[in-house]
Amino acid sequence: MEFSVPILAVTTRGLRGRVASTRGALGWIAERGVAEVTVDATAADVRPRMLDRAGRRELAATVKRLGQRCVGLDLLIPPEHFESAANADRAVGAVVDAIGLAADLRGFGAAADEPVACVSMGSEPVGGVLESIGAASERDGVRVAVLGGPEGAGCVAVELGPWARSGVDAASKIAELGASLGVVRVDRFDRRTLGEVGACVGAMSVASPGAVGVADLTDSADAGRALEACAQAWDVMGGELM
Repeated sequence: MEFSVPILAVTTRGLRGRVASTRGALGWIAERGVAEVTVDATAADVRPRMLDRAGRRELAATVKRLGQRCVGLDLLIPPEHFESAANADRAVGAVVDAIGLAADLRGFGAAADEPVACVSMGSEPVGGVLESIGAASERDGVRVAVLGGPEGAGCVAVELGPWARSGVDAASKIAELGASLGVVRVDRFDRRTLGEVGACVGAMSVASPGAVGVADLTDSADAGRALEACAQAWDVMGGELM
């Protein structure tokens, strides 16, 4: 039987404060042989609302010059913004703008055929939030993976660290989520979390072939060593750090 082996991308989010810019983060990732990336859409230099057509083209050119492919965007804004009438419109606008940026990067040949925008969301968004995001997702052909949101908010994003700390059988949870799983975020690099990675890769390849892994180095003390350890753990089940 043939299985689809999930890829592991690295998000530029985890390098904020370590390098000066998104382009610098992409370069850091490329220097370590990683070709699959996720761009942090909350970074000031690539914020979709402020990035004009020329800026988007320049970002795409940087990704391609480095031999990389953008598998998606991170938009981990405060989840409670989607639950507040005062902030929901702006939060939805940010997601819609991120979806548009992902579609433009694909149009410039720098992104996957079906990129995924990873969004953190509260469990009780105000009315109209899910409908507006869903319409933009369908229009532009960009998946939205929701971290912590309600059922039916899109495909699901999960963080491996909290599961590992609470003793959850991550592979079984992934099998339960099946095709609804969009993103597995490796957000901790301790022995317990990394010990779950191999089984997760195996479960994803069987139950969630369309899902991708994302290494988020935000909470790592040494980003280089954390990435190396994550890549080695991913390879246990034949995964690819591409």
